[in-house]
Amino acid sequence: MYYSGIKTKDVANGIGFGVSLFVSGCHCHCKGCFNPETWDFCDGREFTDKTLDYIYSLLDRPYVDFFSILGGDPLEPENRVEVLAIVSQVRAHFQNLKINIWSHWHYEDVIKDDILKEIIDLCDMFVDGEFILEKKDLHLPLRGSSNQRIIDLKSSRETGELVLFEDLMQSIQ
Repeated sequence: MYYSGIKTKDVANGIGFGVSLFVSGCHCHCKGCFNPETWDFCDGREFTDKTLDYIYSLLDRPYVDFFSILGGDPLEPENRVEVLAIVSQVRAHFQNLKINIWSHWHYEDVIKDDILKEIIDLCDMFVDGEFILEKKDLHLPLRGSSNQRIIDLKSSRETGELVLFEDLMQSIQ
């Protein structure tokens, strides 16, 4: 698997302060995508054990709240095995860290696939759905278009039903 970049000080792709990995490769090619350079599966650098060690060093800071995996698309078939390994290892080393993942794949399809379900079962937040230029809204947190959902994976696992972060925020107010 290749990656196009690592954002070492990220406040845009999660809640708080974190580190984000941008994997390479996406078949969706959304019109108006903010990151089209990541569509090529061979863009950037090859992900190695040294890359993972570097990510560990970034995450091992007391003020880091999250680790996010974006792209491209981390859930594309070409990326799944490596992304599962990364998420598993990060979760094992940093049990309390929030892990977030973005994909054009929809939650309802992801939970039907064994490896994809295994990936998101290790994550805390999932932003699903392809970016739709006609539904673009720059005021939305953590997503680019209004069709995309921010899914609270822990609450969804606990209730057995899809729980959106918006639903949780409305119940608090």
